[in-house]
Amino acid sequence: MIYCDRCNTWFNNNHGYDHHIRSSPLHFICWSCNIDFQDRGGLEEHYRRSPMHFYCPSCQKFYTSQNALDNHLNSSIHRPKNVPCPMRGCGQSFISPAAVALHLEAGSCTSGMDRYQLDLLIQQYDRNHLITDPSRLITDGTGGSSTTRYYATERAYNVYTGLFECYLCDHTFTSLFGLNQHLGSARHRQDVYICRFANCGARFRALSALCQHIESGTCGALQGTPYKRIMGNVMDSMKRLTM
Repeated sequence: MIYCDRCNTWFNNNHGYDHHIRSSPLHFICWSCNIDFQDRGGLEEHYRRSPMHFYCPSCQKFYTSQNALDNHLNSSIHRPKNVPCPMRGCGQSFISPAAVALHLEAGSCTSGMDRYQLDLLIQQYDRNHLITDPSRLITDGTGGSSTTRYYATERAYNVYTGLFECYLCDHTFTSLFGLNQHLGSARHRQDVYICRFANCGARFRALSALCQHIESGTCGALQGTPYKRIMGNVMDSMKRLTM
């Protein structure tokens, strides 16, 4: 016989007792930690504080890692979209400068802005090189500009493989569109952007990557530097440059 002192009930075997505590509204158990709490609030607080759990109380969902939980908490589910796209005629808003930069780099803005044009605008604005490396704006290491725009034509098609080949890295694609998407990405760009905050020095190929790095708190930039002011100036200057 097994006795449940909380419910003042006897059970004939473990099976009956286990079924009871799993189904009873009077038991609030963390099964991974094997702890029975007095109420739902105690269990929720345990989930929230325990390093063993990656739990969002408002969504009542578990995540596989702290990084996955942080990504969830930093998503539009929990953060307002209060950072407007600076491009004239767009009107969309996003949760962060990084999200705005991704929007522009993807070429999905109604203004027609893309990664190439965004890089040119940032370089035009960032005259004091707060976030760009002047030594990498001149050349890409092979004699070309760091803002060179790459295209492929039907001549990239290999009749022997039936695939389109990238002339810069030999990666292959099933369509010309896919190859040009690859060439329009940051894959073949220099690490023009640099994090100068907190003596970090990390380098990135895209503005969005720099913004994501800073927003993640990896180098402590959010706490130690006026990041929001600097990025706000970047966005304001982009707006003025496109008016």
